[in-house]
Amino acid sequence: MRLEGRYLPRWIELQDEVGERRRVLDLLGAEQAEHADMILRDGRAQYAAFLGDEATAFSAERLSTTAPDPSTALVARDAIEAIVEASRGHRVVMLNEGHVSSRHRALLARLIRALDAEGFTHLAAEAFSEAVAPLKAGDPLDFSHGWYVRDPVFAEAAREALDLGWGLVPYEQRQDQRSQAPGRSDAAIVLREQVQADNLGAALAADPDMRVLVFVGYGHLREVGAPFGARFKHDTGIDPLTVGQAGVGAFGPRVEDAPPVTALLTRFKPERPVVLLKPGEAPASAATDGDLTSEDTDLIVLHPALADVDGRPHWLAGDPARRRLALSVPAGGGLRLVQAVHAADPDPAIPADQYLIPEAAGQAVLWLRPGAYRLRLETTEGFVPLGERTVT
Repeated sequence: MRLEGRYLPRWIELQDEVGERRRVLDLLGAEQAEHADMILRDGRAQYAAFLGDEATAFSAERLSTTAPDPSTALVARDAIEAIVEASRGHRVVMLNEGHVSSRHRALLARLIRALDAEGFTHLAAEAFSEAVAPLKAGDPLDFSHGWYVRDPVFAEAAREALDLGWGLVPYEQRQDQRSQAPGRSDAAIVLREQVQADNLGAALAADPDMRVLVFVGYGHLREVGAPFGARFKHDTGIDPLTVGQAGVGAFGPRVEDAPPVTALLTRFKPERPVVLLKPGEAPASAATDGDLTSEDTDLIVLHPALADVDGRPHWLAGDPARRRLALSVPAGGGLRLVQAVHAADPDPAIPADQYLIPEAAGQAVLWLRPGAYRLRLETTEGFVPLGERTVT
């Protein structure tokens, strides 16, 4: 992947459960072998998200245990509008994701656009490597910029931030900040949360004009206890607006949602992501309201379960910044990815959109922002060019 930009060799490796388990156990060592099952499950699911295979990505995801009680008096508001309203007066907004969920990264892209108009200037992410720090508009993203940046949906969100003139802020624990404790030990986890809080705090202290959207995994943004979010708030005195979308679930129509989530979706019938509020409440700091914030965040986001559009997820087709591009693909055997790569990005390049397609010839549909692209298939043998197109 790093040398040639090819995704399929690793995906084929992941299908070999015996071989992959052996590789994971060799990496972990005897002290950490108890984590092998989780790493195997999560690794395959996360990689499926990179390939646009949302059904496989969600197949092992845990059902929500944090959705609000559907019998509670609630109202639903458009998530982007509500988050923007609540962000006013905040220097830091934190949004979380499930690492298997590209739809969470799609919401990030939409929030970047909306917060740009509010004066936000930077995107920080635990997923970024230190190599993102000098990037500016027009610079290509590549495989050195972080593991999750290899998801085309996340890569496009980061590109949008750069195009708007935002800076990218890495705050993940550096190699020289790690302890000698095993990587998944309690001591190592606690140290990582603190170092992340220290690194982000240092970035904000160095730039008094910085207003930052922070993108984290799962419960790292929680405002109580010992996670990164709570430590950052305590150490800096900055109260972030925290927005949770990972714990509530909402994975339909790919998998069956938990009954409370299904009941809420049936009740409100949203066509876009929404936040849930008490009647008459403005979207603001609500982290003490246990009826709504079982993720210990100020707001929670519920994603709708809507039917696909042209075989692609509704949340992708419904992104107002993307346009539909249909192309004919030839028949071929074995695994195949159809990809659109930004024409200006040198290989190895992270696609702007990609997904696994059937072996039969036919039409493939990509959803792309305006720009020039080179189209191709990735097969088990390499790349097959499909020409160039400009999306207007």
